[in-house]
Amino acid sequence: MKALTTVLFSTSKVAKRFDVQGKKLKGQHYYQGTFQTYFISNLTELRNLIFMIKDDKYKCLMLGISDIYFGNIVTKANFDASVQSSNTITRSLTHVKWHSESILMLDYDFVIGMNEKLKAQNFEELYSLIIKVFPEFFNVEMLFEYSSSSFIYDKSTNQYVSTKIGIHVYFMVHNCNIDTVKNFKNELKKRLIKSDLYYDDGNSEYYLFDLSVF
Repeated sequence: MKALTTVLFSTSKVAKRFDVQGKKLKGQHYYQGTFQTYFISNLTELRNLIFMIKDDKYKCLMLGISDIYFGNIVTKANFDASVQSSNTITRSLTHVKWHSESILMLDYDFVIGMNEKLKAQNFEELYSLIIKVFPEFFNVEMLFEYSSSSFIYDKSTNQYVSTKIGIHVYFMVHNCNIDTVKNFKNELKKRLIKSDLYYDDGNSEYYLFDLSVF
């Protein structure tokens, strides 16, 4: 199996920013840059790719792939307002799709004050919750990585200020398309409810995971 995933090289910073209390500030906006598609044979190669880009404030993984594997990428507004070359795309369904062999990511976030039944303090605890929801994943290879919003420290005091535990869990998947992703999202939500791994605080519903496909 060779999955395809795309790395975005932005001309402006796309990294998250946090205040001194560890609270995430308003996200950075992407305007233009270049992209390159990578062939991934296994999760070790994916881990190496993530390691290569994780400390670079101008690079990130991008959802989906294009029919071309290298080129320029701009916002839809800029694309519509100018004459673009054949290797220029936007991050929209006009140019980006999911490849049949792709990378699925479960995005876990626990913020202090949330219901404790959703709490996993490390990879082992989160793995146990995943198997509770999907027992058939017991023999599936997974890659666990802490998100950039975990382990936030004040550089002047070296004090831990983060209020959040963030973990990304990656899988390699077959037969990925808009319908199978939609079906999996529905099945995931149904199983999280059945496993009591969600709660409603009266204003919003919170689930153990969000789902992305790269």
